[in-house]
Amino acid sequence: MALASEVGELCAVLRWAPSRAVENLESDPVIKVRTADEIGDVGVLLHAMCNRIGLAFEDVVIAKLEKNERNYPARTSQRQGRSPLNERLVRLLRVAHAGGAAP
Repeated sequence: MALASEVGELCAVLRWAPSRAVENLESDPVIKVRTADEIGDVGVLLHAMCNRIGLAFEDVVIAKLEKNERNYPARTSQRQGRSPLNERLVRLLRVAHAGGAAP
């Protein structure tokens, strides 16, 4: 229930924000900080849930990104190849899981 509550808080920040602020979060530092706080809360709870049921959060996210790439290959989707953001996320998660320093 805590996870649903935190997701609700994230939605609430964006629901009451002016449309322009939501479309370009970087332009409104107050909304950006509040959004980051709620995303952090959601991430912490997801990580805790994974720990509780014996999953590595990093492995779960990487597996999902890889599954999405198989299900929506670049040649049939609107995007071309894995996004640079996904590449960076996978690298960071693998380093974090291995207990190393970020590249």
